[in-house]
Amino acid sequence: MSLVAVLAFTLTAHAQTVGLTLPASPIAGAAPGAAPRAVVTGASSGLGQALAVELGKQGWNVAIVGRRVDLLQKTARMVELAGGTALALTGDVTDPNSVRENYAAIKDRWG
Repeated sequence: MSLVAVLAFTLTAHAQTVGLTLPASPIAGAAPGAAPRAVVTGASSGLGQALAVELGKQGWNVAIVGRRVDLLQKTARMVELAGGTALALTGDVTDPNSVRENYAAIKDRWG
């Protein structure tokens, strides 16, 4: 299973726990020719940051979620310098309202 498939499975499972329905695949619903999209939580440092930057290198639109605004902004710059597009969102994945708000922001930005 690819890393993207693991991410998609994890996001879908979490979304279901808070009552959201996501597309069947991480790129479903994207306009033809549009960059694929990903959501990376814990993106302000460590593995989450490294994953977000790697997806940026591959040209992805990356929504990065974390609790530390200053570090999220740093990660957003890194993603964009790598060639991707970043959307920095503060939030806590254990808070259903935060997950819903972030999902709405992502949907507003990228469909």
